[in-house]
Amino acid sequence: MAEQENDLLAQRYGKQAKLSRRSWLWISVAGISVMTIGVLIASIANYNPVQSQDLGFSVKGPTQVVLEFEITKPQDATAICTLEALNEQFGQVGYKTLEIGPQESAKLRLSVSINTTELATTALVDECQLK
Repeated sequence: MAEQENDLLAQRYGKQAKLSRRSWLWISVAGISVMTIGVLIASIANYNPVQSQDLGFSVKGPTQVVLEFEITKPQDATAICTLEALNEQFGQVGYKTLEIGPQESAKLRLSVSINTTELATTALVDECQLK
């Protein structure tokens, strides 16, 4: 029954040409190449030579928190880091921009005080970029 339906459809609409094995190979190669180029572009766009790692924080009171973090950057470069203090609802209660100039070492450990508008429950490095 299914064969009769297929024959009827082929008579009515014509047979569809099937792609050869070679055509499928070229389509696959083109698809893989496009995906590889996309991944490469995304990797280049997201590359940042400045890395930071939060080490800890201590709450000094309702108006101040101290953040300890490490930053890795090229020695001769200047980096700008934004630091945040957050409350229990993850609302921003403190903010500080820190400029870190050229240093003798590529890796630095810093302890920075952030003034807050209310009691902070956490502090973190939001972002670090080269100037």
